[in-house]
This record gives sequence, structure tokens and C-alpha cells, in this order.
Amino acid sequence: MRAPVLASLWSSGPAAPHVHREFGSELLRCTYDRVTHFVHQVSQGAAASAFSPAASTLVARLNPNTRRGAAFGSYGFYKSLGYTAGPLLGGALVAAGGLRLLFITLTTLALAVAGWAATTVPAPPPLPRTRQTVLDLAHRLIEPTFGTAAGDALGAGYEFGPPLSATTPVAMTGGDTFGWAPGEWTDDTSMALVIAQAAATGKDLRDEQVQGQIAAGLAGWAQTARDVGTRGWSPPDHR
Repeated sequence: MRAPVLASLWSSGPAAPHVHREFGSELLRCTYDRVTHFVHQVSQGAAASAFSPAASTLVARLNPNTRRGAAFGSYGFYKSLGYTAGPLLGGALVAAGGLRLLFITLTTLALAVAGWAATTVPAPPPLPRTRQTVLDLAHRLIEPTFGTAAGDALGAGYEFGPPLSATTPVAMTGGDTFGWAPGEWTDDTSMALVIAQAAATGKDLRDEQVQGQIAAGLAGWAQTARDVGTRGWSPPDHR
């Protein structure tokens, strides 16, 4: 509530001179240690950004499906009421006793609400959540590439053949026009791997230097490739 209170009182109103004086003294007192002031501001921003999602989640979990609409309506009403009344009540407190009275009042209210919540609001059990590790992230990036290569190798022996019926058995046989070995992928996967290696560096694929590296990699691969599709010899399409 401190931000809207100060914003509404800074430029106008009978308490403005008092706010300027009090704010200046508080600012000098707080900024003597810039690191501490920075930590305070970051902590305040983190808490403010976490409040609404956490509160909405709590409202949803504490109310059955049939009451959630009414619960969220009440929650939104009282939150809006606080946003409206907060600057007015805060201005009255600043005019009566300065920012010190405002902060003392806010601290007292925060402690009272925290005590009420701790003794009255039910504590829902934590939701089950699978923790993701770096290894899990690596699997998520690698598995699609393996799946693509396996599917390409499976279809290599049938690439230029007639359509298969639903009852025809499919196996990793290789063969076909280019004599693929069983389990060997085609030019489609080979070209994709060149791009994937460039993407794995974390660089922007739109960068001309990175595109040059990709082109060099494709040219080097094409020197010994069994098959290079017509698209591989075509100039890049920038549309």
C-alpha cells in the first residue's frame, strides 16, 4: 500500500509539503547503505509479484467448485476496496503523524492479519510436483532428436516405395535406392543434426555468422553423403 499512498500524496493535497519533508528524511536514512536498499526493493517487488497468484491459488483450493465464483467475486471486491481506501486512509495517517505513523500502522495490521491467518485459515496440503533436474532438461532436448532419427531410419527402406497397407509389417530393414544400412538415417536427419549442433551453442540461428557455420557444415556433409535431396542444393528461402 505504500507505493499508491506516496504516489497520490506526492504532488498535491494539503499533506504534500509534509510528505516531501518526511520522505526526504526517510530516503536519506534508507539509502546510506545502497546494497541494503537494493535488497529491500528487490524483496518488496518479489513479494508483491507473488501475492496475487498465491492468494488466487489459496482461494481456489479452499473453496469447492460450486463456490469458487462467489469466493473470487468477494476476493476481488475486497481487494479493490483496499486499493481505493488505502491511499485515503494512508493520507490521513501521514497528515496526522507522518510516515512513521503510517509504517507503524501498516506493520501492526500486517502482524494482526498474519496472526489471524495462522490461527484461522486452513493450511491445504502441498500439491504433488515433480522436481525437474538438469538431466531431465537434457532428456527433453535430446529425446525428440532421437525420435526423429529413429523414425527416419525406420522409413528409410520404404522412402521411395509404394504405399503400404495397414497389415504390412514394418521393420528397420534399410535398403531402398541408396542401400541404407539397417538403422541408418537419411539426409533429412543428417541435415537436421547440423542445425541442431548450431542451436545447441545457444547462439541466434538468425545470425549471419551462425548461418554461415550451418552452411559450411551442410557443405562438408554433402561431400560424402549418399543422398542429398533437391532442397539441400536450393538457396535458402528467406520469405
